[in-house]
Amino acid sequence: MMDIELAKHILRKGKALAPDRFPQPSLEVAQAWAGALGSPEFPPALWSESVDLWATTLVGDRMCTPKELFQAALVVRDRWDAVPEKKQVLDELRVARANSFYARNGLDPITAADLPQHAGRPPEALTARSGRQQSQPERIGAAGTFIRRSQQ
Repeated sequence: MMDIELAKHILRKGKALAPDRFPQPSLEVAQAWAGALGSPEFPPALWSESVDLWATTLVGDRMCTPKELFQAALVVRDRWDAVPEKKQVLDELRVARANSFYARNGLDPITAADLPQHAGRPPEALTARSGRQQSQPERIGAAGTFIRRSQQ
C-alpha cells in the first residue's frame, strides 16, 4: 500500500495545480487514494511528476480519479525508462520487489543485470547466473507474425 503521506502530497499538489479537478486532501481521501494507487509501487518523484503531467496535459472536464492518475504514472514510468539515471532508479525498485518475492519463496536473489530488458526475452545473465530454467518464449516476428516456440 502507498504511504499515506505520499497520497496526501499527491492530493495537495493536484489541488494546487488543478483546484477544481482534485478532491479535497483529507485523511479519509488520502487513505482511499493510497489504497487505490499502492500497487505497483513507484518512487515518490515519479508520482509527483505524474500529477504534473495529469494537471498540465491530461486534465479533462471531470475530477481526477486514481485510475487516471495511475495512467499518467504509467506514461511517466515509460519516460523514465528512456533516461538512464531514472531507469536505474526503476530497476533498483524492480529488483527489490522481485527479491522480496523470491525470498518469500526460497529462491536466490537477482541483480539489475538479471532483469529482462525486453518483454518475453529473458537475459542471458538470468539463465547463466542463477541457473533457473527458462523456456524459449513465444515472440512476435519483425513482420508482425507470431513465432511459436517450436518454430524458433
